[in-house]
Amino acid sequence: MFLLSCFLKQKKGMTNNKLIYIEDDQILGNLITQALAENGFEVDFRTTLNGLQDSLASLLPDLLILDIKVNNQNCLDILPAIRSQYPQLPVIIASSHTDGTEIIRSYDTGANHYIKKPYDITELIFQIRKLLQQPEKQTIAMWTIDTYQVDTTKHLLICPDKKIEKLSPKEFLVLQKLYSNKKQVVTRKQLLEEIWGNDLSEESLNNIISQLRKKFTQDKCISIQTYPCIGYQLDF
Repeated sequence: MFLLSCFLKQKKGMTNNKLIYIEDDQILGNLITQALAENGFEVDFRTTLNGLQDSLASLLPDLLILDIKVNNQNCLDILPAIRSQYPQLPVIIASSHTDGTEIIRSYDTGANHYIKKPYDITELIFQIRKLLQQPEKQTIAMWTIDTYQVDTTKHLLICPDKKIEKLSPKEFLVLQKLYSNKKQVVTRKQLLEEIWGNDLSEESLNNIISQLRKKFTQDKCISIQTYPCIGYQLDF
């Protein structure tokens, strides 16, 4: 049983650290969320993996907590994609499994910490604070796409005429995938599975590609080529 009665309440002001917490047990999740909130954390609690990519892109959380199994889905299957898109995001995996293979796989796929359930809430809070206090590594905050620039922190597209456009969460994720694989074909299947997950939407992907093309019309050297029935390629 989780020991909620003995968690350490924060003595100073609110931390304002944003967490995404995924746990398919609604009652347990509510209890942990309440405890974290009382310790100054802003928590986005959810019981499903649906929409996780959108939330990561829009909320830009400081830390992610994942139950290892959510509605029969193994979170370790999606963790490598999350890690590649958000390399500096601390991730805690929570699990009742004591199998050493699962623990090793958690770290191999990108977890920063593995916590065994049931756990004392004080242990979870300690690990969260420990991970958040680690010095951030240097990251490239800007992409250069010929005469355009992309602010990857605020998801802003800076055009050659200095006009600034806000990228929607899915526009940013699609552009990120194309940019990280520039001059290579990214399949529609990859984009749909990694960004839309279970909410597959062919029409939505078509619309996002169309919107991105419109945003890059000021530079004729930039193109998003379509390979029918296969995918897309960003060239510049």
